[in-house]
Amino acid sequence: MGRTTVAVLCGALIEARNKPATVSSATLTDSERVQPEVLMYRLLSLMWLSSVVAIPTVAAAEDGVSIWQGISFDWTLANHRWNRIGSMVNPSWDAANAIVTTTVTATAASGTGGDVALIRTDYDTVAAEGVSFVDGSAEFDISGAMGDTLSFRRSFEIDAHLDDGYDQVQVGFEDPQTGEIITEGEPRRLGTPKVASAVALLNGFDLLAIGSPKKPELFSIEASDVVYDEIADTLGFDIDVDIRMDCTSIECRTDDLDYELIVRWVVVYESADDDHDALHLTHRNGMGVEHTWNIWTAPTPAGFMDDITGVAGMEAATVGIRRLHMELDDEHHMVGLRQMFQNAGYDASTGRYDLEQFNHFRQWQYGMPGIPFPPFVIPISYPDEGDARFEMDLTLVQFDDARVVNHARTLLLDWPGGDASADTSAAIVTSTQVDAF
Repeated sequence: MGRTTVAVLCGALIEARNKPATVSSATLTDSERVQPEVLMYRLLSLMWLSSVVAIPTVAAAEDGVSIWQGISFDWTLANHRWNRIGSMVNPSWDAANAIVTTTVTATAASGTGGDVALIRTDYDTVAAEGVSFVDGSAEFDISGAMGDTLSFRRSFEIDAHLDDGYDQVQVGFEDPQTGEIITEGEPRRLGTPKVASAVALLNGFDLLAIGSPKKPELFSIEASDVVYDEIADTLGFDIDVDIRMDCTSIECRTDDLDYELIVRWVVVYESADDDHDALHLTHRNGMGVEHTWNIWTAPTPAGFMDDITGVAGMEAATVGIRRLHMELDDEHHMVGLRQMFQNAGYDASTGRYDLEQFNHFRQWQYGMPGIPFPPFVIPISYPDEGDARFEMDLTLVQFDDARVVNHARTLLLDWPGGDASADTSAAIVTSTQVDAF
């Protein structure tokens, strides 16, 4: 029932209320006459029933995306300051052909010495029914004093489009003199959409030094809980960043911290108006992982087996990262970083997702270069002792009707060094993957 129908019915109500009831036979008693109040009640009932019948169900459309699963970063020769470091995925969904095209971007730049970086990016590509994906990025200008913990936040509201499938009703009536339809108030939605499940996940990052590169002490990125606003039909969430960097070694020229950071994100959600659960989320906050090293034994990356169990019977699943946290005991040069996990299998019958998790910081490695000065070798890259603590908050994302493809892409980047600016295409390498569903 459209707006015009509603208005005409409203006009009929007004005319019935303002005119005396008439009948064609004088033999009818008062109880047999159709009073205006009775007519009004019946017409209102008819309007309500018609409106209820007119509410459409929201169709379960297919959508596709790629979900990042962390970074593995290694310099080949030596340890360095953070001039540039990054790994992220940028997906594009072709609905007409059911294709997800994913651009994997890796970034790397050392400080003084040139080096070759190997950056591995793990991610899943997903096409799912009854689930929506929205992705984007947050940009941060990071400036302050070395040694200070700096905190930043970007807030987002995205259109959920959950009320697009609902009829709108407008209160109004037809003017008996002019025939004009006069409306009152704003259109009202017939039915209220709900978000049954929603989560914001990290889809990677790119940290770029604008000034003199520094050494990391604290680096944390987090996507907050998602809040649905029924009135505005929007999903709101925050991206929070905490960072602390320092540099007291001879190659650091300034005391100011000046970086730019891009954080990619993706929101996954479904509507509660579906007749079944298309999506189920199981959150698991990361337990603290800590390791130490000294100047005699180089730290060696090692993973550990982990699992997250959701609900049984969901057809497919992936795992995304809501929070990455790394904290070091002091400023350190870096030769390698792991904060990632690898898919070790999903059992739909039990809802269990197995994974191997890596959280590791390598300050030095064997074979770092030095300058011969018989009978000694003067090291260029110095080993140092220290400790690192990691946390990684994960979410198991289960789908009732979906296809998931796991990918791991390793990219090589040869950086010339020489304290060159990392704000250049030479510090970026990309790769494109096409998944047809």
